[in-house]
Amino acid sequence: AYEANGAASVLQRIGPELERRVWLKLQPSIERLLQGFISKVKAPAKTGLEDFGFDDFDLNGDGYITREEFDQVRSRILKGEPLPTKAKPAVKPAQAVKLQEA
Repeated sequence: AYEANGAASVLQRIGPELERRVWLKLQPSIERLLQGFISKVKAPAKTGLEDFGFDDFDLNGDGYITREEFDQVRSRILKGEPLPTKAKPAVKPAQAVKLQEA
């Protein structure tokens, strides 16, 4: 009975240290495996209008969404077509406001 109590006492004392050492030994391998799995997971495809933001609809990048831009993007989204490429704005919105004030 004493040996069983002695072994239990030893396990109680060294158990946490053994667990820590095993974890330290396995942790790099586990992290490598997880990173491999994570890198293979693809982001879910955007499927509905709610998945798209302002920048997706502001095709010319002027800071405004016109009815034409909205209709064009909406139509492509609903058909599952790729979105049109964006043009670079000729004038930044802040500059446009300053020009209008002058």
